[in-house]
Amino acid sequence: MGVSAALLALVVALSSLLAESAAGEGVPVRRHVLALYDGAEVASLEVNPIHRLAEMPLNHLGIVVDLHDIRQGLPSDAAMDNYIGVLTWFGDPVMPDAVAYLEWLLRQAAAGRRIVVFGNLGALTDAATGQPAPRALVEQVYGTLGLRFLGNWTDVPAYIAVVSKDSTMVEFERSLERELTAYYQLVSVDPANRVYLKLRRNDLPNSESDLVLTGPAGGYALDAYVYHQSPLSFKRQWRINPFRFFKEAYGLGDDPVPDVSTLNGRRIFYAHVDGDGFNNLSEIDRTSLSADVISREIIQRYPLPITVSIIVADVEPDVSIGKRATRLAREIFSQPNVELASHTFTHPFNWQPDQGLGDRGREIGAGSPQGGVGKGATYRSGPFDLTQEIDGSVQYINERLAPPGKTVRVLLWSGAVNPGADAVERVVRLGIANLNGGDSRFDNEVNSYSGVAPLTAPRGRYRQVYSSNANDNIYSNLWTGPFYGLRTVILTFERTEEPFRLRPINIYYHFYSGQKAASLEALHEVYRWALSQPIAPITASEYVRIVEGFLSADIARVAPNVWDVSDYGALRTLRFDGSRARHVDPAASRNVLGYSHYQDALYVFLGGGSSARVALKVGPPDRGDGLTLAWANGFVEDWQITDDTLTFRMPGFAPKDLALDGLTPGRAYAIAAGAGELWQTHQVVADASGRLSIALSQTGGTTFRIGLAGQAPTAPEIPWWLRLLRWLVGR
Repeated sequence: MGVSAALLALVVALSSLLAESAAGEGVPVRRHVLALYDGAEVASLEVNPIHRLAEMPLNHLGIVVDLHDIRQGLPSDAAMDNYIGVLTWFGDPVMPDAVAYLEWLLRQAAAGRRIVVFGNLGALTDAATGQPAPRALVEQVYGTLGLRFLGNWTDVPAYIAVVSKDSTMVEFERSLERELTAYYQLVSVDPANRVYLKLRRNDLPNSESDLVLTGPAGGYALDAYVYHQSPLSFKRQWRINPFRFFKEAYGLGDDPVPDVSTLNGRRIFYAHVDGDGFNNLSEIDRTSLSADVISREIIQRYPLPITVSIIVADVEPDVSIGKRATRLAREIFSQPNVELASHTFTHPFNWQPDQGLGDRGREIGAGSPQGGVGKGATYRSGPFDLTQEIDGSVQYINERLAPPGKTVRVLLWSGAVNPGADAVERVVRLGIANLNGGDSRFDNEVNSYSGVAPLTAPRGRYRQVYSSNANDNIYSNLWTGPFYGLRTVILTFERTEEPFRLRPINIYYHFYSGQKAASLEALHEVYRWALSQPIAPITASEYVRIVEGFLSADIARVAPNVWDVSDYGALRTLRFDGSRARHVDPAASRNVLGYSHYQDALYVFLGGGSSARVALKVGPPDRGDGLTLAWANGFVEDWQITDDTLTFRMPGFAPKDLALDGLTPGRAYAIAAGAGELWQTHQVVADASGRLSIALSQTGGTTFRIGLAGQAPTAPEIPWWLRLLRWLVGR
């Protein structure tokens, strides 16, 4: 090879390396939307329509919603770099410094950020001067969405008629029949826009108006056609299909979605108990405390993890049955499937007394009709000491009630579950998880996706994590009956599973469910239903950490069908919607354990650590793709294939159930499974498709060693000094 040819080859090689390096950095998949509201219109977070309605479907699409009050100023253009777009939902057209806001919005659109407007622009009139914003500027903003603004407002239904509609988009949960209540004249002038609702005024010529649409710059929907709210019951139903609308409006393509509902192909299950009613005398036998009944009938009966909390004031020695309660709390916390949690020291009801309670206001006194001992301490409505309620309760449980090796992992918010930023920050600094709130329902009483809460609530610099489902207090009408009401939660479980999986299964209740025969039987029914499903049982703190991984995950597209993901924490699932025709390419992927297809989606299972690469191929999987995880009913850690042996660990409390793909059909494989010195050897035959299914009754953390070349794996050697130490401890 001549010098020039060698030099050319070197240049080509260097160019290839540089290109590969650049590709490795990838194009960031932006996952944040800035949601603007007017704090003068919204009394509290709990009644903010963006939070209560729009945030949940955006979460399902992988979007993190950052709520921002425009009265606190607008972010700088540089601060907007991480945002895919902006969502606005204002109740009136009056805004401070309306011109500055409209100019800011124009800059965001010019920078390529998509704008979604529900209702009006919110800036037609300046709040300080009362002067209208320049018409040309308003028209320019609408113009970025491919709309011409003509005005001609009316709210007289007799004047309004439908020209055309796409019912799959604009009648998602409720028909528009006889419910045309508002009209603006906006005309789509961009042929790339998709118009889903076109109305006209009967009393005006040339009055056709495009009032629900999506396009390359974002989307628009007049708020009367976003959702319906009953004037009598205040129940809400979506008019637009929010999942489809937001996916189109923000141009969300085939990029992966961090998913909090699924772990290694199985639907996540977790259960948690608020401490209320611990000391109630159970009506079932008139001798047991409600906590006795829950311990015997639920905690010790079902081989599932459960996060259990107490209210410290209920077990203090100065309570009349404090010694009995203390002994019982220690017994419950010592159960191997129990994760420790605090339900605070005295159960504050309103954590932010200077703010309204919103939708939770109706729950004042929730649980108080139970009539248990220590009722006064359990439902504190006056001033409280934040340090005592959080730090003090955690310290008390850790020092006086926790068995060796266990500490509090979660604080379960009490009362109106409306903690302030200072309260959430205090929990975060303790290094424990925080959970509760949201009260998600999707049943015959709340028959709408609008009843499903988002994942979190912003609290200052941190976030309160919502539970996934409503609890027995809500289903029993504040513990007034019917006491079997919790069985209704099964409808929510079913409706958030079909036609697409939206949420985990979360059994959430109080100790006072052990007080009534009906409430206890409802619990049994719900647990039996959960055990009939293919689930991945985890603890409440693990669920919180998965949600935190959803918030922190970074995704970058490095090539067609190839993505890098990092900082995903405990979250281990990426979902590719509409991807039945694709599967994982194991050879081109890194730190990917396996995948499964379910409904219309491809679920990809990530390994532990801080980063992974997901590469997909189109078409059916090849026999030579190699060994992958088909499913597992829990976390899978330390996945390694060395010397023809697959080794991995499954922590957590539940019988182990998993399957592997890519093995030799009909071949018998030896499996060693166990922990410490307790190991068992099994032999399992792969089926005709090369799938090896493993089901073990043992609970607790388990390590697996599987011989891939026909050899029998051996259990890890236990050092002699460790065996001696265990023998001495056992004595």
